Amino acid sequence: MIYSIQAYRGFAAILVLLHHSTLLVSDYFNIKDPFLSIFYGGNSGVQFFFVLSGFIIYFIHKKDIGRPSTLLLYLTKRFVRVYPIYFAVTIVVVSLYFIIPSFGEDYYRTFKSIIVSFFLVPYTKSPHVDVAWTLVHEVFFYLVFAVLIINKKIGWALVFLLVFSILINILYLGSLSYPWSFLLSPYNLLFFLGIFAAFLIERQMYNVNRHKIALPIFFISNSIMIVSIFVYGLFYFYLEKEINTTLMIVWFGLGSFFIILQSGNSKLESYFKKKKLLLLIGESSYSLYLLHYLVITFLMKILVYLNISNYISIYLVYAFLIISGVVSGILLHLFIEKPLLSIFKKSLLK
Repeated sequence: MIYSIQAYRGFAAILVLLHHSTLLVSDYFNIKDPFLSIFYGGNSGVQFFFVLSGFIIYFIHKKDIGRPSTLLLYLTKRFVRVYPIYFAVTIVVVSLYFIIPSFGEDYYRTFKSIIVSFFLVPYTKSPHVDVAWTLVHEVFFYLVFAVLIINKKIGWALVFLLVFSILINILYLGSLSYPWSFLLSPYNLLFFLGIFAAFLIERQMYNVNRHKIALPIFFISNSIMIVSIFVYGLFYFYLEKEINTTLMIVWFGLGSFFIILQSGNSKLESYFKKKKLLLLIGESSYSLYLLHYLVITFLMKILVYLNISNYISIYLVYAFLIISGVVSGILLHLFIEKPLLSIFKKSLLK
């Protein structure tokens, strides 16, 4: 299961990178290209990350459920995994707001905004690191899972209440005001889809190695996801508007569920074990996710200033952004994230 999970992380990170590169190339060069637009649907990588996160957390901490004595260790592990490298990137971004007066809204120069961003507190505005809005949902899910650890019955009751309320919101209520829009967001449903996939595998309700249709399900799910991403992108290109956002969150979430359900298949494990670059990207996915938008935005500003589109193909620019995003994420992981993780693990988990 280890190699499959790492590979999935790599795919999800690349999808998000494709999405943001598509947006930047379109906006900065003021072009609409049907080929590039098919990758607009790369924002489905976010849904994939959420389902995968629920799956992983359940497998790692399922033995902690109903054991409040493990709560402090659980919270420490979650803190170490999320915050050290996030703090490092946030400090850089916050500094830019003060160094460059024209950089962003004045709100992001306030003390309140800095505290809210640093600790990923739910708020009506995104954190300083724009992509970190997803981490706000992630931390919320960690806290819900913490209730499971404190008390198994209360925890599962809370999970079922949240799932039921989110489904009611999706089906009937429509738009809600904050904070209900955050608490009952369809994004939060995806974590519990991941838990459900892990639960099915754990209880042997679905044996990925014995089930004859495991691999066909994997390939069908992948095919449907890829086609959906392309169709979503083309729909946005030609009609210049998104398909119903809630519908697409649920659709890509279900696709992610069926793909992740195949984690641990011996044939897939053997295949992904040989994909060293993909596994490295998967290992670096968190750093890549945090840093890529800052890096490719900075590069786009330079390229526009140099009028680079007058000299080389827009597709080469796009490829340059993708490669730069991946390389910068890997470098951040190897030289900043890993050392930080080592330091925090030694000091906090001792």
